[in-house]
Amino acid sequence: MSSSDLTLGIETAVAGGSLSLCRGEEELATWIGEAEPVRAEDVLIRIQDLLHKAGIQKTEITKLVVSAGPGSFTGIRVGIATAIGLKDALQVELSSFSILEAMAASVDLTGIAAIPMGRDAACAQRFVNGIAAGEPFNIPINNLSSMRTELTLLVHQGLSQLAAEDARVIVFGNDLATALVRMSANKPSTFAPPIFISRVA
Repeated sequence: MSSSDLTLGIETAVAGGSLSLCRGEEELATWIGEAEPVRAEDVLIRIQDLLHKAGIQKTEITKLVVSAGPGSFTGIRVGIATAIGLKDALQVELSSFSILEAMAASVDLTGIAAIPMGRDAACAQRFVNGIAAGEPFNIPINNLSSMRTELTLLVHQGLSQLAAEDARVIVFGNDLATALVRMSANKPSTFAPPIFISRVA
């Protein structure tokens, strides 16, 4: 990625979703949703608002990056469909990455990254020096909590209760779209297949 690239990051699979507009790795504007899942009809409106806030025309965008998941089945589909539509309309490069990998890469994580999946469940993945060391897996939050005695946990804001009494739990926050953009700055353009993982029963 060039320092002059204007990249739009789209993450609609976790909690309320997030959007990020960056020039190179410098964030120009961001939007973070509430706890409710992002609706398809809202995403383009939120993107337009983000561009307006940054004083950017959509024709200035040179790259797009979207979350491949894991997360909400519908949310993953909404994000990818929106990104593909924008790619075709703007004729720009599109990349897709795992959101867990983007979180882990941002802090060079050795441990477990995790996002909330609803119904007291999380989706997690092990990493060594920011590189995946296994496949994503679903786990009840109580079981994930017990893992913090042996491993560093990097968790989305939706799992911040795990950090209440343990310094080994790092709260990443909920600006996942910016993590995607920054990962795309350091990786070749690729389109990861969607990561659909069922919730814990």
